[in-house]
Amino acid sequence: MALQDDEVIQDGNVAIIHSWQLQSQCYLRTSTSDVIVLYITDIVERHRILSLLASRDSHCRIILLYKMDVSSGYVFQGPFPWLIPEKIGFAELYSCLYEASETIFNQREFSERERIVFRYFCEGYSVSQINEMAGFNEKHIYYLRQKTKKMFGLRGNNAAAMSFYLDISKLNRRW
Repeated sequence: MALQDDEVIQDGNVAIIHSWQLQSQCYLRTSTSDVIVLYITDIVERHRILSLLASRDSHCRIILLYKMDVSSGYVFQGPFPWLIPEKIGFAELYSCLYEASETIFNQREFSERERIVFRYFCEGYSVSQINEMAGFNEKHIYYLRQKTKKMFGLRGNNAAAMSFYLDISKLNRRW
């Protein structure tokens, strides 16, 4: 890959690793200086890898590539994981990798209510059903969903949003 000798990868190397090579946690030893770009379309396999990355010993920066509309004005910043469109151009990917390599590691933390809402959305429940089961105000459920979608540049209530909620559940060590 062209980035191998570039300043973006200053102290490390670019390695292409296929998911089948990651049979267990022992192979995946990450550090806070690592940037992992994950693009796996098979949901089961992606969740297996995300579960490996969610271990207590893993503190890498995770960038998830998704089939999604590009949200205008999205900047690469804030806690990880970062969510970017799969059709990103080389210049934008370069910028993203550079920003990730310069950003201090910080994992996104979600409130207990956000995790409950994510889990119920992942299980296919509607806002009114979540209201009944969890006892949250429907307006608050809509607010949490909108806040998360805005935070990650997601639009609509489409498959990318639902898939992302599932991925967040796999990255969260407390679930």
